[in-house]
Amino acid sequence: MTTTIQYPRRKIIRGLLRGAGRVLLPLLTDLKITGLDNIPRKGPLILVGNHTAVMEAVLMTIYPPRQVEFMGATDLPFQGIAKPVVGMYGHIPIFRGNVSRQSMRMGLDVLKQ
Repeated sequence: MTTTIQYPRRKIIRGLLRGAGRVLLPLLTDLKITGLDNIPRKGPLILVGNHTAVMEAVLMTIYPPRQVEFMGATDLPFQGIAKPVVGMYGHIPIFRGNVSRQSMRMGLDVLKQ
């Protein structure tokens, strides 16, 4: 099977970022997470956020029992520490206002793997 994207990818850097987040977030916030047992450890899965805050993407990155591959808009203005962190983690780019078959193929490839 020829794929447009390999999943999982960036295992070391993503593991380090997830580990750092799991240490820092409980120190900086009063956080309670429930329902993680509802996320299957194997098989295709789509997690969808309703974008109530940037913290939603952070939590969806750090706490699932397996690595998450994000699809996201390329035109978001990340600033401060978020810009290099998002760059290190990486995502499947979505070009808003345009049809992107490549982005769709990449997402489908991740689900197939």
